[in-house]
Amino acid sequence: MTENYLSWPEGRGRLEECFLDELADRYGTPLYLYSETGLRRRLGRFRAAFKDLDPLVRYSCKANANTHLLSIIRAEGGGADVISAGELMLALAAGFEAADLIMEGPGKRPDEMALALENGVAFFSVESEAELESLSRLAAERKLKATILLRLNPDIAAGGHQYISTGRKENKFGLTEAEVISIFKAPERYRPLRIGGLHLHLGSQIDTPEPYLKAVREAKRLHASHPFEYLDLGGGFPVVYDKEVTELELFAEAIGRELDGLPVRVIFEPGRYLVAPVGFLLTRITYRKDRPHRRFLVVDAGMNDLIRPSLYEAFHQIWPVRSSGAAPENFDVVGPICESGDFLARERPLPADLAAGGLLLVGQAGAYGFAMSSNYNGRLRPAEVLVRGSESRVIRRRQNYEDLLAGM
Repeated sequence: MTENYLSWPEGRGRLEECFLDELADRYGTPLYLYSETGLRRRLGRFRAAFKDLDPLVRYSCKANANTHLLSIIRAEGGGADVISAGELMLALAAGFEAADLIMEGPGKRPDEMALALENGVAFFSVESEAELESLSRLAAERKLKATILLRLNPDIAAGGHQYISTGRKENKFGLTEAEVISIFKAPERYRPLRIGGLHLHLGSQIDTPEPYLKAVREAKRLHASHPFEYLDLGGGFPVVYDKEVTELELFAEAIGRELDGLPVRVIFEPGRYLVAPVGFLLTRITYRKDRPHRRFLVVDAGMNDLIRPSLYEAFHQIWPVRSSGAAPENFDVVGPICESGDFLARERPLPADLAAGGLLLVGQAGAYGFAMSSNYNGRLRPAEVLVRGSESRVIRRRQNYEDLLAGM
């Protein structure tokens, strides 16, 4: 679950070769931590699993767009998919070539698409006919070309929570099959754009290969009458939070078998799979509150730092940085925000002797952690630190109050 870059020698938490209590003393808390070794290994495992397909791997920047992490992914041969002009600028700043980028999202503004065209972005995933007409006009005005992928909404149920399921007909994403066929039949209407293929992203935390296989079958059916070059199956591969998940290699085997004989170049967009398990949130206990009916650990990280438990009722592993061996008791781990929904865990078994000043490590926080953080209640965003072996460095400094007031 924690792979081998997180360990507890003699009961003292360590990320790679850096002790967690020393990182807390050096950089303060709350603090996001990332394992560089872990990130490289995750990407290597992904490539190895799908090696027979030789896919284009385009990391989903929305999971975590820190430019230092993006640079590692780029150095390992990955590209990126971006959802906005801001993510485009971050990807370019991290050194990605525009030819290795896909612009996606259901609400791309004309100015954002124009910026992407002018920077040479290779692919656009199109989600509506109105968007396609706007993109075509923008490209013609600039005498620029681009390849489009038609995002089909196939009405396939997938994803670990209703908010992260994106392939059902009631979701806002994508084109209907009738719209896709209409576009395939009249490509001249959208010159100078080239219709490159289909995009089918179904959701996140997909727990079985079957939704992908259904998507591939839909793609095969359309390919038979309207041949295309690229098939983008998105991301959605699951990671371990509170229960074991289907291994990536089983997804790869099943998808590869279903794709056999289909002459397309496959694109994948892993996000959570790459970064969630290699990121952690380190937090310090401010107060312990024992009541007859409940025990609380009030920590310095809250829903402003990691909103997933509050937003999705998501489970994250939590470990004491110093393991005392004390018998467990149930605690609510709560933050400093003035909301009853501000919690990191409820009724979680943790050592009974935890006290103010102690440190807790929240796992699986590399995806949709800092990326969804905020300044709610006037709280400052935490620092981010990258660990490599026995070395650590700040890859985003902690906010200060001048940052909070900037622009007002």
